[in-house]
Amino acid sequence: MRTIDSIIIHCSATPYGKDFTAADINRWHRQRNFNGIGYHFVIRPDGTIENGRPVGKPGAHCLGWNNRSIGICYIGGLDADGRPADTRTDAQKKAMRELIARLQKEHFGIRTIIGHRDTSPDLNGNGQIEPEEFIKVCPCFDVRNWLQSTAFATLYTGAFLLAATACGSHRSLSHSSETCDSSMNSQTTKTIRQQLATQALQKLVSDSSTITQDATEEYTELTTIIRRGKKSSSASQKHQHAHSTDSMKVTNNHQEEAADRTESVQKLSLQEEKKNKHDNSGNLTLLLIGGGSVATVLLYRQIQRKRQRNKDSSHYTEA
Repeated sequence: MRTIDSIIIHCSATPYGKDFTAADINRWHRQRNFNGIGYHFVIRPDGTIENGRPVGKPGAHCLGWNNRSIGICYIGGLDADGRPADTRTDAQKKAMRELIARLQKEHFGIRTIIGHRDTSPDLNGNGQIEPEEFIKVCPCFDVRNWLQSTAFATLYTGAFLLAATACGSHRSLSHSSETCDSSMNSQTTKTIRQQLATQALQKLVSDSSTITQDATEEYTELTTIIRRGKKSSSASQKHQHAHSTDSMKVTNNHQEEAADRTESVQKLSLQEEKKNKHDNSGNLTLLLIGGGSVATVLLYRQIQRKRQRNKDSSHYTEA
């Protein structure tokens, strides 16, 4: 189960008066190669709340926030001329308040409720996301101001009803108010007003702190995304360089192997040539020795023949 700490409000960016369903948005998102509808809930003009993507699964509605948030989209966001506008009907506003309250009860970790445009980067670094910094105008109204005004109205109504009940009036609300006001002294009225003002101020301070914290978190997330992109690019370049280096090494190795083969062939040729010369020299030596031996034998025979002749001639003379 994922950890949820945020709710992000969106609009469908469709003209006022035209109704669409979660199934329509599901079809649009699939046409954009999404894995189904990116929002978890859709609020139609009549206040009907339709389920989108299961809450247990990360949405596909706000970069950097999908894993930790719930996406709510109301149908509308454009006026009759196609310009951004808060086109929520009273039924949509009521349904949105009730849905947010229910989700806060179901997920105690929710502490941030903002519009899609409030996730834009704080370009000038002043701690506030200003209109000129909006990446998108969605949901076309200030979510925080709307929630604050709604909470203040609820708080004021509750205090008023409590005061009316304390007066013991069983008549209409307006008459109870008049009776209660007439029975209270000025000091009591002043105290109640001071308490209400103090509570409102504390809420504004808390909301301001939340805004600053959210802006800081967004800046951190965007910085992380940029750093990851740079690291990925650097890793890709290193991989390409390594691949190029390996290719050069392989080429050099092939060249060295070819040179070694050439050198080996040359060495073998020289060895073969030397061997042939040696063999020819040996053959010539044998031939000379053989020829010398034959000449010696022939010379010896001639000498013997001469001696024999001389001997025969001497013998003949004596006779």
